Amino acid sequence: MKYILVFLILASVVISPISASLSQEYYNQGMSSFNDKTYYTAKVLFEKAMKTAQSEGNQKVANDASVMIVKCNTLITKSENADSYYNSGVSALNKGNYILAYTNLAEAEKLYKELGFTQKEKLAHDKKIEASTLNNAQNESNDQDDKYSDYSGIVQVLRQALGGFSTILAKIMEALQNQG
Repeated sequence: MKYILVFLILASVVISPISASLSQEYYNQGMSSFNDKTYYTAKVLFEKAMKTAQSEGNQKVANDASVMIVKCNTLITKSENADSYYNSGVSALNKGNYILAYTNLAEAEKLYKELGFTQKEKLAHDKKIEASTLNNAQNESNDQDDKYSDYSGIVQVLRQALGGFSTILAKIMEALQNQG
């Protein structure tokens, strides 16, 4: 009986660190994913760490993992919002709505910067510049059209006058032919 008791005590000492290290291992993997900005993966690992830690009775790892899950959820939402702004901006750009495109792409760029997604930030920035350039070109074209629109009334009067003048000339020519 004495040997069984010693064995159970030794077994609990040996098993506890293994279980505790499993929850800590999940937590460490979660932190690695979090630092790599792969928030979905990090969230799954933190959920595993929390569940394992709770079954082990390791409240510190469970609490730490819980805090990190909340952070992951916040960053996942921010990332989804940035993607939504980017996609809406590109769609507006393709439809020729350059002001809406610029606004959405600027917001996407800002969110990507806050998230530290430098490649996506650069893509949003480049598309934003494209929207701005196309908007400026469109405005210049409209300015050219407006420049000549002031003369459209004069051109219409001249056409009518010349039309009337050509009618008079035709009548004079007819009269001269009839006389000759």
